[in-house]
Parts: sequence; structure tokens; C-alpha cells
Amino acid sequence: MKKNLKYFFVLTLLISAFNIKNFAQVNTPVGAMLIADSVASGNFKDVLTSYFKLSFLDLTGPNKGIKFSSNLFAYMLKHNPTLDIDTNYVKYKLVRNTNIDLDLKLNDESKFSGFTFGIKHAIVNRRDYTVSKEFIAIALSKFHDLFIISDALSVKASTLPAGSEERRKFNEQVDRLFNDTSFNFNKADPSVQKIAFETAKEKNLKNFLQLVQNKPDVCLSNQATADYEEIINSFQNKALWTAAANFHSYDDRFEIQTVGLSTEFVKGFINPDAPSNLEINIKGNMDFGDDTSSIASDLKRTVINWDAGLNWVMKGWNTNQSFLEFKLSASDHYIISGLYADEEKNHFTLNGTLRFRVSNDLSFPIEFKYDPVSHTILGFLNITSNFNWLGAIGK
Repeated sequence: MKKNLKYFFVLTLLISAFNIKNFAQVNTPVGAMLIADSVASGNFKDVLTSYFKLSFLDLTGPNKGIKFSSNLFAYMLKHNPTLDIDTNYVKYKLVRNTNIDLDLKLNDESKFSGFTFGIKHAIVNRRDYTVSKEFIAIALSKFHDLFIISDALSVKASTLPAGSEERRKFNEQVDRLFNDTSFNFNKADPSVQKIAFETAKEKNLKNFLQLVQNKPDVCLSNQATADYEEIINSFQNKALWTAAANFHSYDDRFEIQTVGLSTEFVKGFINPDAPSNLEINIKGNMDFGDDTSSIASDLKRTVINWDAGLNWVMKGWNTNQSFLEFKLSASDHYIISGLYADEEKNHFTLNGTLRFRVSNDLSFPIEFKYDPVSHTILGFLNITSNFNWLGAIGK
């Protein structure tokens, strides 16, 4: 068995063994993608989407647009649901970390004014915990005591007469102990509690002993869910680094005018369990375009753009999903060659994006650009929708 596939199997086992209700969908590849995406910031989703995303850009301005982004694995699943199995999930790692983008531009009269097609791949995606060695090691360590207690109880059950009422009641108690969210440890039959305590002392399971001694009414099912969520949240600060190629058309015809190469990096650096977080976001791109002052298509116009800033993320009180984000950055537009008459060679701006997240599927990013030279402010209203209906495939 390949190691990565083994990790996915262990991940599924962890969930099914303790009935981690909030993460049941992780049993399918689609579920894994959706759960990972649900706790991601809107800024992170802009860098790499897990399934489908539709954005309406600059609704109140002159440069309106519609942008569609899709994860290639999600696209494959939409057209072939039979791919939704763990072996394919691991096999298609390349496409799981690849997005395709299509951006249609509209003029003031909402008529077609060019398009951009792009393909993006995650060179580094440390947040993909579903096949992560680090994630499995942490999870196995976190649930180590519960696995041993569960095994000891299973061994005890096997010694009771098969088909007997005593064995049935014992198994029922064990099942409720690990799977019933309303069943506390101190409500379990004394025989079940005795085996659990004796096993914990014999195996030196300090974490379990400390848990049940300090909190006898603990619900092991709810505790397992909380522990699992804590592990997943710990991955929300991991690094993501992407590289992309984009092809921009002329405004008035379906011909490529500009070819762009870009890269982007995002990483959080505050405790992911905190009610707010900060992400660093750095991106840069180089565009090679036709010089429209000449007739020939020569790609002799070269432009470099970079943008670097911080994204502040405010989370909900009872969830790790963001509901408000504010990104502040600085950017520069520098023309290396192909400068037009009366055009600035270098253009520096300060930027802000205020994002309101209505739900996991809908957000309203409002962008601001400030020009320190002209002292002008430009505003752009966008709407972004993420479609998680793909998750129905995995049910």
C-alpha cells in the first residue's frame, strides 16, 4: 500500500471510530475538500479554490467582469462521480492542487470586452491535511488513549458469551460511550468504567486519566470531535505557494494580447484557535504583451506587478469560519519595456479589501485603491459565491 493512501485510510478510520459528527463528510474526497475549504479565509480561497467559485467584479465601476474558478479534481468529479473514492483522491494529487480560471470582462454597456484564461498550481500546499504525514501523526497521538481503551473494551466483550444479554448490554454501553453525544463517562456501567480505569493505569494513559478524573461527566464523543477540530484548525496557518500562467485577450476580439506568469504566497502566523488571525499575502506577476502602438504581434511590452500585505481575519464566536476580513497591502506597477506616450513607468498604490462573509458560500469583498501621487481613491464592489453543492455527490 502506498504511504499516502495509508494516511487517507487512517484519516477515515479516525472519523468513523469515534463518530466525529461535524466531520462526517471527510469520509469522501469531496467531503475532505469541502471541510478544508469551510474554515479557510476568503483571502485563501482567492488564492486556491477547493471546488467552484463564481465572482462578479467591480459591479459599480467601468471595468465589470465575471470570473469563474474551478478545482480540476472537482470538475472531474462533477462529470464522473465514480471517481469519488480514496484511491483516486490520492492518485490525482496534481489536479487536486490545480485551478482553472476564466475571467470575462464587460464594458460600461455590459458588453463583452475581452477575457482572461488561466491555470494555477499549488507548488506547496501544507494545508492539505487529508494526505499529510504530519496530520496523521498528530491525530494518532491525540487519539492514542481512546484507541487503547476501545481495544480493551472490545477484548472484554469478546470474553462474554456470544449472543447473551450480558454481551449485548456491554456492547451497547461501549457504543454509547464513544458515539452518543449525550452520554457522559460517569453514566457508563461500573464494569465499563473499571476496565477503562484499569487499562489506563496499566498502559500509563496519563491524558485519559487526567481527563476523566478532572471531569468525570465528560462525553468522549464530544471530546473526540473537539480534539479533531483542534487538529484541523492547527493546519489553517500552513503555507500555500502557487504559480500560474494567464492569457489575456484583446478587448474587441478573441486573440491573445498578453501572456502572464505569476506566483502567490499566503501563510497565517497567529494561533489558529484565536478569535482573529493574520495572514501574510505576497504576489507578483510578469506580463508579456503586444505593443499596441505597432501592428505586429511581438509581445515586446513587459510589465511587472507586485503586491504584498496583511489580511486580518475575524472569526465567529462558535465557529472557526471567518465572517469579516480586512486586507491592507501595497502594490507597484512597473513597465520594463513598451512604455506608451504619456504613460507612467512606475505606479505605486495602497490597497484595502473589506470582505463580509454572509455564509460559507457567499461573501462581499469591497476593494479600495489609493494613489499617493494623485490622492485619489477608487472603490470596487465584488460578489463571490462558492458552490458546495458538489458535496451531494459524496453522500
